Amino acid sequence: MSSELPPSGDLIKQSTEAVSTFVRWVAELIVAKNWFTLLILIAIANFFLFKPQGGIALKGIEFFGITALPTGYGAFFWAVEAGLLLGALAIAIRTMPKASQNVPFKVPDYKAIKGLRPFTQDDAEVFAQLQRQGNLRECLNSVTSPGFRFGILHGVSGCGKTSFLQAGILPRLSTADATHRGVYVRLGGQDPVRAIASALSITLEIPLDWLQTEPNSAGFHKLLDTAFKAAEKPLILFLDQFEQFFVYYSREEQRHPFVQALKVWYTSPQPLPVSLVVAVRSDLLYQLDELHKALGYALGPQEVFRLEKFTPTETVNVLKAIAHLEHLSFDARFVTELAEAELANREDGRISPVDVQILAWMIEQQPQGELRAFDRNAFQKFGGVEGLLQRFLERTLDARMLPNQRQSALKVLLALTDLDRQVRAGVLSVNELVAKLKDTVSADEVAEAVKWLARGDVRLITPQEREGVVGYELAHERLIPALLRQTQKELTDVERARQLLDRRVNEWLGNQRDSRYFFNFRELWLIRKQRPYIDWSAKREQKETLIRRSQRRVYGRLAVVLLLISLVGGVGGWLRFTPSGQLQVMYWPITFYASGSVSNVIAAGTVFAKNEQWAKAFNLVQTHLHPTGTPPSPSQDAAMVRFIGEATDLLIKSTLPKDKQIQQFQRLVKFAQTIQDDGSKSNALRAIATASVQLEDEATAAELLNAALTSAQTLQ
Repeated sequence: MSSELPPSGDLIKQSTEAVSTFVRWVAELIVAKNWFTLLILIAIANFFLFKPQGGIALKGIEFFGITALPTGYGAFFWAVEAGLLLGALAIAIRTMPKASQNVPFKVPDYKAIKGLRPFTQDDAEVFAQLQRQGNLRECLNSVTSPGFRFGILHGVSGCGKTSFLQAGILPRLSTADATHRGVYVRLGGQDPVRAIASALSITLEIPLDWLQTEPNSAGFHKLLDTAFKAAEKPLILFLDQFEQFFVYYSREEQRHPFVQALKVWYTSPQPLPVSLVVAVRSDLLYQLDELHKALGYALGPQEVFRLEKFTPTETVNVLKAIAHLEHLSFDARFVTELAEAELANREDGRISPVDVQILAWMIEQQPQGELRAFDRNAFQKFGGVEGLLQRFLERTLDARMLPNQRQSALKVLLALTDLDRQVRAGVLSVNELVAKLKDTVSADEVAEAVKWLARGDVRLITPQEREGVVGYELAHERLIPALLRQTQKELTDVERARQLLDRRVNEWLGNQRDSRYFFNFRELWLIRKQRPYIDWSAKREQKETLIRRSQRRVYGRLAVVLLLISLVGGVGGWLRFTPSGQLQVMYWPITFYASGSVSNVIAAGTVFAKNEQWAKAFNLVQTHLHPTGTPPSPSQDAAMVRFIGEATDLLIKSTLPKDKQIQQFQRLVKFAQTIQDDGSKSNALRAIATASVQLEDEATAAELLNAALTSAQTLQ
């Protein structure tokens, strides 16, 4: 008995999933035109299938009568293998981002017009003229007062929090006579404690190794203590873009170590002279609830700083200062009217500093002449305030003349955006962007787009150095709504995927989640490719459920197809490469041949009998010579006698066990009994009797003779 067990259901399922995953991966490589990986895959397959000694595909060539490989096959094989690998190397060299992309992109400008970029510490003198003096005094008085430990700076997106900290607060806390030392920390994908240590190292000009500690609460406390001793004055840490902490660490267990470290720092019975201020968007203040519960703070009005947008009067003064610093014409009456009637938000009557900067940037970028001025004529040329950021983005992208250049720039901008939360996705290096966009944009296109977007006259993304590697982030979150609208206009596949997803999920929900509204493979492929660029905020859970169930059905059908292919392949392999299968291939034409004539039946039956396929032989003979319910003809009787004669000789010479021989002889006796012609029946029985005498087993011979004599008594 064979010890092999049939494959289990789990094994079949796992094998099917593995094959479908592999096939889908190859399809993705082909669609994405990832020639490097495809060439490597072909080289590996070629090695295992066709290598001169032991190639899997070469083991079956004897079936076709080939006993030796052609002369020079080995040299040809290794030449092909080397060509594939050299081709892959050439593609890798061409598509690999240049090392120069990791060199910081310097923007040598310290002007009043920053566009979407924030003011830095080098812009302190300019920033001092931009209407934030009152806010600066209030914040500085609070954070440097005795007893201050923790505070929150918040404001809507675009109100200038980063500029306020970098160009307003930090310069005043960096002077020799300042009572405190300010440290600016930009949060992103980096571990918060590591980001704080890096910022302390740069600001205090001390080696980072001095600040390396264990990533736990005690280690964080030691880090702050070491930094305070190096600064020799109280420290104030400003954690900017604190919402990024919740973007990168989306699960509570991921945030727990840093939150616990802050708790130990805040609740220490012997507090260090280190204070902390977190800067966060007003609409995301709710995310600090986790911090509030852990620290248990109760902040007063002097510990929560709200940075407001500009009033119309402040806006006029800011634009006037910008015009003076940049040598632009300025019409005070028109700008006042503009600020009050056009720029001011209808809900709160205030104006975003980003809108002010974009307006100033658009005017400053005009060629010398009448458009380079803050007056009515220039403003009318721009078409008013409506869609200011949209026109700003469109105007910037107009420099990208080729469609693929525009799309690569848009996709890089989208890759730097967290579309679900409508915030920046953090700082990403060129290599990280290449990995994120690998299915839609080539590495060279990503590198070129990043370089262009970071240019001083574009400034849609901002370079940031992170652990010695230059990364990039979206210049400002106020750009995101305009970016989404521009995406829907230009990236037609994204819009098609978005519309398909929205329409289908509504149809699915409106029809009791009927399976006929599932996506097919082509639709799933479209959504998968455009997934990073689609806004998932509406009905996200239902969309993901619909996609998941659609994938389950598509994969199930694919598994059935693969199973059928496997079955067909298995049957084909059995017929072609196994002795029993090869015999079956021969039996089919023999069976077909038998239907031609009575003589053919005898010949085919004899072939089966010679191969000891007695069941096939007897079934064939009975079907064609003595069909049930039909009296045999004289020619059929004669053919049956011939078959019995040949079969008895073959049975005597066969290797069948005695009991099997007896069974076949008994079957021949029954055949003889069906013969209608007495003479033919007599001849058949005589052949059986003669053959039975030749059996070495006397009892068996006697039994068969008895059966033959019994049948003979019925003869007339």
